[in-house]
Amino acid sequence: MRINGLIQTCNHFHQRFFELTVNATHDIDLTFQNSDVADIFTELAKATDRIEKLCAKHNATPADLPNPSFRAYQWLKFLTRKPRLLDHLHALRDFHSLAAQFVRSKKLIPPKLAIRITHSNYLYRVNQAMGLVSLQIHEGFINAPLEIKEQLVLSALDRKNRRYAKSIRAYNSSETYQRITAELNAGSQVNRHSYKGSHFDLKELFDQINQEYFKGKLEQARLMWSARRSNRRLGYYDPHSNTITINRRFDTPDTPGILVEYVMYHEMLHQHLGVREANGRRYAHTSAFKRAEKRFKNYQTAEQLIKQLNK
Repeated sequence: MRINGLIQTCNHFHQRFFELTVNATHDIDLTFQNSDVADIFTELAKATDRIEKLCAKHNATPADLPNPSFRAYQWLKFLTRKPRLLDHLHALRDFHSLAAQFVRSKKLIPPKLAIRITHSNYLYRVNQAMGLVSLQIHEGFINAPLEIKEQLVLSALDRKNRRYAKSIRAYNSSETYQRITAELNAGSQVNRHSYKGSHFDLKELFDQINQEYFKGKLEQARLMWSARRSNRRLGYYDPHSNTITINRRFDTPDTPGILVEYVMYHEMLHQHLGVREANGRRYAHTSAFKRAEKRFKNYQTAEQLIKQLNK
C-alpha cells in the first residue's frame, strides 16, 4: 500500500525545523514553553496518527509501506517523543552554528548550506550542486559529542578531507548512537500484505526455511519485495529494522523456486549471525557465514543459477 504525500510531509517538518533553529535568533527558547515547538509537536502527533489510521483502514500496518515511506513514518514517530524532538532541534542548531564558525575562521566563501538530520540508511551524505552544499546526517548523531559534530560539518565543507571519516564511522558503534537507532526502529511491526508477490509469497518461504534450517527459532522479520527490479543486489537484510528485502525481478513464473529460496536463506543467515564490527567497519560475509551458507541443501545448483544470472 502507499500513502501519498508522506515524503512531502517530512520535507514540511524539515523546513519548520530550519525556520525555528536557524532563521530565528540564536538564543530562541527551544523548549515546550515556546509555542512554536509545542505546535510542531502537535503537528507531528497528528501526522503519525493519520498514517496509522490509514494503514488500519486497509487492515495493514505502517510496516506494509514501501521502505522510504516506512522510514519516514518511523522518523516522525520518533520525534513524537518530546525529549527526542528537543534533542533534534538543539542538534540542528549546533550543526548550523558550527558551520558558520568554520566559514568565518577559515575565511571560506560561505556556501549555501542545507543541513538535515533524518532517519537514513547511511551515517551522513554530502552533495554539492549549483553552489548548494547539502549535508544529511543520521538521527543517531543528535547526542554526539561536539567533536564529532564538528567533524561532520568539516567533512561537508571540505569534501577532499578524509581525516575524520574513520572516527565518524566508529561513532555508530557507540552506546548512544545504538540507543537512538533502537528507538527509531522501536515501531517496527511485522507487515501483513507487502510480502505477497504475484508468484511467490515471502512469508511462506521464510516460515519454510525457518523450520528447515533454524528449528523455527528465528524471529519473524519484516519481508519486502524491492521497489524496483535490480540487476545487482539480489537481496538485503537491514538489522536495524529487522527487514529482509528480496529483488522484485525474481517474482516471475520463470524464476526457479530454488533460487528465491537460496536468496531468502542467505538473508536469513545475516539475521541469524549478525554483523561483526572492527575498526569502524562492518563484516557480514565472515568465514562462519560462508560455512553456514554451504549447508543449503541445493547450494551448488543455486550458485550455478546465480552465476548464470550474473552473465
